[in-house]
This record gives sequence, C-alpha cells and structure tokens, in this order.
Amino acid sequence: MAQTTAGSRAVRAPAWPSSVSLAAAAASVALVGVELTAESPTAFWAGVAGYVLGGIAVTVLVQVHRALRRRAGASAWYNPQARLDRVATLAVVVGMTSAAWHAFVVATELAK
Repeated sequence: MAQTTAGSRAVRAPAWPSSVSLAAAAASVALVGVELTAESPTAFWAGVAGYVLGGIAVTVLVQVHRALRRRAGASAWYNPQARLDRVATLAVVVGMTSAAWHAFVVATELAK
C-alpha cells in the first residue's frame, strides 16, 4: 500500500522542453537539406531559420528543461529521469552542429 501511495506522489520534471528541443534540432537539420538544394535567396532564409532553431531555440528550451528539473528536484518526492537529460544533451549537440553550418551559409551569403 505504501508503494502505491508514494508512486502517486512522485514528482518528475516535464518531458516537453527536452522533446521540443530535439524537434527543433531535427528541424534545423532538415533545413540543411533545404539549403543544399535551394537557390540563393531561399538558402539564405533557410539558413537564418535554421540558425534560430538550432542555435537559439534549442538552447532556450534546454535551459527551460533544466530550470523545471531543478524546481522538481526541490521536492522530497522527486523521481529523476536520466532519459530526459540525455535527450536534452543530444538536442544541444545536434542543434549546435547544424547552427554552425547555418552560420557558415548565412555568412557566406552576406559576404557575396
């Protein structure tokens, strides 16, 4: 009986910030493909959008994840989920890598 009561009171960090950050990183990677196949004006705007998604949105969403995890960790009933931290780390690595590519494309277009 005590285990079911403790399980119903378990506090977890929400999964949405890390999941949305991974989706933003995946969208940024998809925009790399758009840049490689598109004409110059489209490639520039795809680069800007990809940089915003991969470099800025991912970073903000991972910080939201960490803040919510820290707030949930203050509870005595906190139940950590390492999977969410791994998803957030993957999102940062993928997002920053594609953001670097997008920054290169945008800088190249601006230099022309």
